[in-house]
Amino acid sequence: MVACGAGIFSFLVFMLKLEKYCTLIPISVLEGFSFGVAITIGFGQFNFALGLTLPKKPKFYENVSNTFEHVGDLKAEEFVPFLIMYLMLMSLMRFFPGKPWIIFIALVGMIYGFITSVFFKEIKPLLLKD
Repeated sequence: MVACGAGIFSFLVFMLKLEKYCTLIPISVLEGFSFGVAITIGFGQFNFALGLTLPKKPKFYENVSNTFEHVGDLKAEEFVPFLIMYLMLMSLMRFFPGKPWIIFIALVGMIYGFITSVFFKEIKPLLLKD
């Protein structure tokens, strides 16, 4: 619903020729907003990277705190592939910049998930279907 609303709003701005006013937003506001979104998404993914299945708390900071309290309970079968793919992504972006390496890493992750779920049932990483 939010995406549809944003699309309608964007279309109205375009139809009313108001897009020139949208460029008046200072870059510091855009950078701050982007940083806030990145922090929210990044901290929201920590449980998956560490292989933790913790109950959700009502507030975001409580979830982050709960994750850090249980960081010692990480599951190696979840964390090691994450770490390898993360380091691979950062290395590819550094040494071969300008390419969409995240697509490649996502494909590698899907192949890894398929192979482990079919052939190595003892590893059993958390998959999207789970």
